[in-house]
Amino acid sequence: TQRYDRGDKRLAYQSLATLQELVLVAQDTPYVEIHRRKANGWAREILQELSESLFLHSVAFHIGLKEIYA
Repeated sequence: TQRYDRGDKRLAYQSLATLQELVLVAQDTPYVEIHRRKANGWAREILQELSESLFLHSVAFHIGLKEIYA
């Protein structure tokens, strides 16, 4: 399902006009992919270190990868 989640499913979500951020989280290794809507399209950010943190600006949410992968 990972291929579908990162492909067609992601594109379907990104077609929603009100969606500002989309997060994909790997279940077995530290890998968080964030897609953010920008004026000219979508920007992607990848987090892979347990010392990093995920910030979702659209909902004022913050969590460390250490907490996600505890």
